[in-house]
Amino acid sequence: MGAALWNVASGRKIADLPGYGVSGLDFSPDGTLLAVGSEDGGAILWDPATHREVLQLETGEKQRWTVEFSRDGSLLAVWGGGQQTVLWDVARRRRFGRLPGGCAAFSPDGKRLATCEGVRIRIWALSNGKEINPAPAPGSPIKCLAPSPDGTLLAVGQGDGALRLWEAPSGRQVRAQPAHKGPVASLAFSPDGSTIATSGWDGLVLIWDAATGKELSRHEGTGGGIQGLAFTAEGDSVIWGGRDGVIRVWEPSKGKGVLNLAGQRGEASSIALTPDRAVRFSTGGGSLHAGGLDARKVLHSWPSRFASLLAMGPDGSLLAAAGDYTQPVIHIWETASGEEVQSLPSPGPSALCLALSPDARTLAASGEKGELLLFDVATKGQRGLEGHEGVVRCLAFDPAGTWLASGSDDATGLLWKMGPPPEEAGGAPTVEELDALWDDLASADGGRAQASMRRLASHGEKAIAFMRTRFPQAQPEAT
Repeated sequence: MGAALWNVASGRKIADLPGYGVSGLDFSPDGTLLAVGSEDGGAILWDPATHREVLQLETGEKQRWTVEFSRDGSLLAVWGGGQQTVLWDVARRRRFGRLPGGCAAFSPDGKRLATCEGVRIRIWALSNGKEINPAPAPGSPIKCLAPSPDGTLLAVGQGDGALRLWEAPSGRQVRAQPAHKGPVASLAFSPDGSTIATSGWDGLVLIWDAATGKELSRHEGTGGGIQGLAFTAEGDSVIWGGRDGVIRVWEPSKGKGVLNLAGQRGEASSIALTPDRAVRFSTGGGSLHAGGLDARKVLHSWPSRFASLLAMGPDGSLLAAAGDYTQPVIHIWETASGEEVQSLPSPGPSALCLALSPDARTLAASGEKGELLLFDVATKGQRGLEGHEGVVRCLAFDPAGTWLASGSDDATGLLWKMGPPPEEAGGAPTVEELDALWDDLASADGGRAQASMRRLASHGEKAIAFMRTRFPQAQPEAT
């Protein structure tokens, strides 16, 4: 099966271009050429105006080939699963060079080309074909990540125990250092961004100076391993969960634990803190628990079979929970009332990771088959993000909500620029639907009223115009 040309304005098919197993498409910047990658050994250049073949680019290997033009259209990169990139001089219609690695991307100025080789990202100067500043391989799959409070840095924990710090969104690596003997399980920045806490499968909680990478303190032994990890809003304490079901609070400055919260059945596998210390959430043994750090006791519990994932918005008003293989659903709870305000379809049989945006309007979720989805919490609208070649294990929004970071088993971390929340699958709301939402605002069911409020807010100008019809306008007094 080949490619097809379509008129975007009319939706009419213009022509069919013969070929076999199309695996990549790219127009030249001036639109005079179309490159088509295929599975039968390379790529073909077509003239979109005449629908005629211009040149066959043979690579000599039968595999899926992807194509990309440089910004000025002078070069074409063709790469496949064989971990090589072939460059073609478009004007001279001849091979320009061959570089190791695939997943090629040109720099905006066309002077450099990035390729990936295994777990390495390599940058090449196209003027001489030499690698620029060769960097060591990033190591192993990314297990956890967290943005700094100001959004300028991204901390990454990996399966080989390494802790890496990157600039966001430039992607420049600031520092790489060994941290744990075994995979890094979780990490978190302090509220002021000066320190980083990491936990590992080796049973250690370590505190690092974010600027220098120096180890400041450590805590050993947590009842069979450490699961979740978070700083309190004041930054003076670190809280984590253990596989023994106990939540521990530790003050690094004093080098000692100050509080243990027991009462969980099973593992305390995930933790999310509200800003005011009023509650903390963790999962274990088939229920969600809310406990006060100051009250030193469990305050609330909700049935939630195997809810091993939690995500909370920065203001603490909403909590997302998932991880139940018997119910592929993501539940959204209002923390103050304990009411469930929304349920979303889980990506695949079970979600692997969750993250709520700072405004609590968007939920990011990954699945066990490599899915990565964005949901509008109010409307259930969704869209997929494609870029990773492995399962996504960790997600985090920056504090401003301008980008989403994702880490994967493919040993890559990606930054996604965030736009408005996904549109509702059913399109713009009808007048009848807006009337129903208006009626629900007065519902005695607090959860239903909250859901209606969020859904109305998600419709922006349409909701504002509707609300104006429901409120009489004040008339100026006669003078």
